[in-house]
Amino acid sequence: MMKKKIAFLLACTMLLSLTACSGGSKEEPAETPAPAETEAEAPAEAGTETLAAEDAIVLKFSDCHSPTATNHLALQKMAEEVARQTEGRIQIELYPSSQLGDVKPSMEAVQMNTLDMAISNQAVLGSVVPECAVMGAPFLYETDDQIANALNGELGERLGELAEEQNIHIVAYLPTGFRNVFSTKPVRSIGDFKGLKIRTMENPVDMGTFNALGAIATPMAYGELFTAIQQKTVDGGENALSNIATDGFSEVAKYVTLTGHFYNVCPLIMSGSAIEKIPEDLRETFFKACRDGAEAGRQLCMQANEDAIAQLEEAGVEVIEIDREELKTATQGLYGEYADRLPQELIDLAAAAEK
Repeated sequence: MMKKKIAFLLACTMLLSLTACSGGSKEEPAETPAPAETEAEAPAEAGTETLAAEDAIVLKFSDCHSPTATNHLALQKMAEEVARQTEGRIQIELYPSSQLGDVKPSMEAVQMNTLDMAISNQAVLGSVVPECAVMGAPFLYETDDQIANALNGELGERLGELAEEQNIHIVAYLPTGFRNVFSTKPVRSIGDFKGLKIRTMENPVDMGTFNALGAIATPMAYGELFTAIQQKTVDGGENALSNIATDGFSEVAKYVTLTGHFYNVCPLIMSGSAIEKIPEDLRETFFKACRDGAEAGRQLCMQANEDAIAQLEEAGVEVIEIDREELKTATQGLYGEYADRLPQELIDLAAAAEK
C-alpha cells in the first residue's frame, strides 16, 4: 500500500511540472519571483548529464528567464549541443530566474570575470556597446533568416569585435523573433497609435520609435507590465508573439498588431577567464557547438512564434495586419538622429544579408 501511495505522489508531481510550462519569457524577472526560482541553493540545469566526463569543465550560465520560458528552452538546446560536441568535457549549467543576477548585473559580472556566461539583450549590451542597437533597428529586417544571416556573418563579427573591446565575448546570437504590439485598443493604422501609452525597454531607439509613430513611449520593468495594463497606467506593450501568448497578456489586452517593428536578439556572452578554462584543442569545437546550439534554439523560437498566433486567437485576441511601410516611413528619421547607435556601415551590413 505504501509503495502505491508513493507512486501516486510521484505521478502527481510530474503532472504538475508539465503544467508549469505555461510560463513565458521575460526581459526582466517579475518583482516577486516564486521562491523555488530564486533560492540560491536551487539546482542548476546541466547541459546533458549523461555525457558528463569525470573531469568536465563546468561553466555557470546566468539566465533571467523562467525555467519554462521559450528562451530558456532555447538555451537548453545550446547546453545540450556543447555537451554532445565536446563529448561531455564541457558542461554548461543554466541558472534560470536570475538566480545569479538580472541581465545587467550578469553582464557586469562577465566583464569583471566573476561569471562565466550570461544571456543579454540589445538594451543592456547596448549600454556599453551602443552599436548593438542595430540588432533591433526599426523596420530594418524583413525576414527571420535575414537577421540570422547578418549575425552569422560580417555584422555579427563586427559587433563581436566591439564587445571584446569592453571585455565581453559574444559566443553566439539567439534571435527570438519580430516584436509586435499588443494593446487594449485596436491598432489598425498609424493614426491609431496617437496618444497610446506603450511600454518599451528603456533605451533611446526603442522609445524614439514609438514616439515617432505618435504613441507615448513608457519605459518600465517588464514584470510590472501586466498590472500596469490592468490599472490602465499603459495601454499595451510589445514583444515576440510567443512571449505575448505565454506571459498571459491575452487576459488584459485583446488586440495584437503585427507591426514587426524591431527584431529581438539575445546575445550570449562569455568572460575572458571562462574562455581560458577551455583547453585550446577544444575551443574551436566549443564555439561551433555554441553557434549550432543557438541555431537549434532559434528554430524552437520560430516555431513557438508561429504557434502563438493560433493560441492568441483561441484566447479571444484579434490579430491585426498593418501597413508596415507606412510605419517604416514614419521612423526613418531615427537613423539620422541616432547615427552613433545606428552607424551606416552596420546598417548596410544588415540590409545586405540574404533574406
